[in-house]
Amino acid sequence: MAPESRKGGGTRSRALSERVELDALRTVLSSTGAYIFTKDRDCRYTYVNRLVAELFGRPASEVVGCADEDFFDLEASDGLRRNDLEVMAGGVTVTSEERNVVKETGETRIYLSVKTPLRDADGEVIGLCGISTDITKEKELEAALTEQRALLDTVLDNVDASIYVKSRDGRYRYVNALCARMFGRAPDEIVGLRDDELHDPETATRIMEMDARTFEGQAKQAGEELLVLPDGSTGYFWSIKMPLGHVGRPDELIGFSSDVTELHELRQDLERLAFIDALTGVATRGYLTLQATHELDQARRHGWPTSLIVLDIDNFKTINDTYRHAGGDAVLVAVAQHCAGLVRDADVIGRIGGEEFAVLLVNTGLDGAMHLAERLRREIAGLVITLPSSDVPVSCTVSLGVASVDGSRDGARHLMTIEELLDRADTALYAAKAAGRNRVHSA
Repeated sequence: MAPESRKGGGTRSRALSERVELDALRTVLSSTGAYIFTKDRDCRYTYVNRLVAELFGRPASEVVGCADEDFFDLEASDGLRRNDLEVMAGGVTVTSEERNVVKETGETRIYLSVKTPLRDADGEVIGLCGISTDITKEKELEAALTEQRALLDTVLDNVDASIYVKSRDGRYRYVNALCARMFGRAPDEIVGLRDDELHDPETATRIMEMDARTFEGQAKQAGEELLVLPDGSTGYFWSIKMPLGHVGRPDELIGFSSDVTELHELRQDLERLAFIDALTGVATRGYLTLQATHELDQARRHGWPTSLIVLDIDNFKTINDTYRHAGGDAVLVAVAQHCAGLVRDADVIGRIGGEEFAVLLVNTGLDGAMHLAERLRREIAGLVITLPSSDVPVSCTVSLGVASVDGSRDGARHLMTIEELLDRADTALYAAKAAGRNRVHSA
């Protein structure tokens, strides 16, 4: 074979090989999941792969030679042309998100596009090559998640409870707006801190103990927490804390703490009302009975005496009829407060009836109780009480009955409930009244 024939055959072989490679490359580019294209300096398409052609609804051959304005609404797709011109003019690669509106359908598509300049043999920019990935669904999902997060944040920040997430080492991972306001800080100033960096040591210890129970038991914990707040005030919170293991985060807990300070104070007020007579300020019959039961038990155990004085205002009905209820109330208050001023801190004075009072004397025998009862009788008789509705001073007397139990005597060890002691003191009181009032009798 002549050399020329061999040379011509080699050229045809190389050309065939190049066509095979080019066809293979076109197949690869058309099979990829990205939109691939090239443009000349006039921003006209010189090549598009299958996805680009399908997007425009035309064969690739009909797309080549066209510009973006033939397919996109460029007023709504301003980033597309701007990025092309930046690549052409600056000879730089541009990576950006492009929001493109397809002219024919009005559909908005979002692409992550990478556009690189194409150069000739002399290095001059003659066009660009672009690869775009459709991220429309991802952006829609991202927008939906952002909207849901904003909605969730709105809900959490307007719930009337402090909501927070903590890690096992006690560091805050999240706090809502109310929780942040409680600390007097912005939420991002609290995240990463521990309770011992936000509270005094005692408050931090109480909080961390409940947290530890939540993690150790991997179960919901609920209870009241006493917190000394950063401004120095004291607050009571009903807290519910739950481990997040069920959502795959075993080293975190979520907590909900509602301010129940007003409710706690109301409960204390109700307890005080149960123990303190609202008019006179001395103990109620129920509280006096409770204390007396305790003291009698102590008296049996330790062998010391306990006494009870019962006193009744003489002719109180006459006072009420003469000065009305306001006058009667003033007399009750004056007698109760004077008695309270004469007894020891360990003793208890209570109102056990309308105008009847009792004084429980701890570790006091009959002689000591009689001495105090006589003093009470004498000083109350000397009281001058000014009524709110009259300038005329009022005075009154009281009759008193005294009963005592000696814990050191064997018999007393089986004896004496508060009801029995009260009954004995009442018997002595009636005897004092029968004897003419304004006197003291013992049982």
